[in-house]
Amino acid sequence: VRVVGDPGVPRLVPLSPWGVTHLRRMVGASEDWVLVGVRASVHDARRTRATELARNVMRRAGVTGPGVGARSVTAWAGQQVLAETGDIRAVARRLGFSSLDVTADLIGDRWADG
Repeated sequence: VRVVGDPGVPRLVPLSPWGVTHLRRMVGASEDWVLVGVRASVHDARRTRATELARNVMRRAGVTGPGVGARSVTAWAGQQVLAETGDIRAVARRLGFSSLDVTADLIGDRWADG
């Protein structure tokens, strides 16, 4: 899936088999399901739509609680990349971040300490 990250640099993010299955199920789905696409709008409006989509999906899946939000999905994905590669730079590239400190903070890694 092609996504736009900070600072607006497009990147490719692989989908898990679960993601592929459910994305395929959405073809012809009802209007209850919304994909966030690239439309002519300001960056913040796209981010707001993406955040709202993530919140709605998490709510429907019963994944709620204190500290659980749209950034939790990003953090989980980053932790998976770190587990696979052991490289904080690979995590930053996958998430579209330019700062290793911001990346490490998001995923709870203390890369600078070691």
